[in-house]
Amino acid sequence: MKSRFLIGVVVSLLLLVLLFWKIPLLDVARAFADASLLGLAVTVLIHALVLSLKVARWNIVLGSVPAPQPRPPWLVFDALFLGYFGNYALPAKLGEVGRSILYSRRSGTPFSAVFATSRIVGWMAHVAEQRRVGRILRPRARYVGERGPAGVGATA
Repeated sequence: MKSRFLIGVVVSLLLLVLLFWKIPLLDVARAFADASLLGLAVTVLIHALVLSLKVARWNIVLGSVPAPQPRPPWLVFDALFLGYFGNYALPAKLGEVGRSILYSRRSGTPFSAVFATSRIVGWMAHVAEQRRVGRILRPRARYVGERGPAGVGATA
């Protein structure tokens, strides 16, 4: 366990060095000094609130997936926050995959079920977009499968 922690610390430090390699830290310090503390506090609070609401939403969706063992109450919070951090640091929103892998390994729930629950709200949004405007807005695509209930998948 200690070796995994040390590897995590070394990787984190390496990534921080790479992140700040060409960033003039004095300019960053000046920007924070000139920033409104109230504005920063409100921004951090709103961000934490939004992520906490996403934790609650994902916890509700995950409740429909049978778990082989009791789920620790902090696991959804942990996986979601680390996943969003991964999205900030990795390309192609790979934090979504990392979040699902983390939750799956720690809970014993199959990866495919966890990944599907993490993406279901986005998929439902795409269905709603397509129903409303006849196509998925992002990415540019058109559903060509069978027409489902209530016109889901129907094209204009």
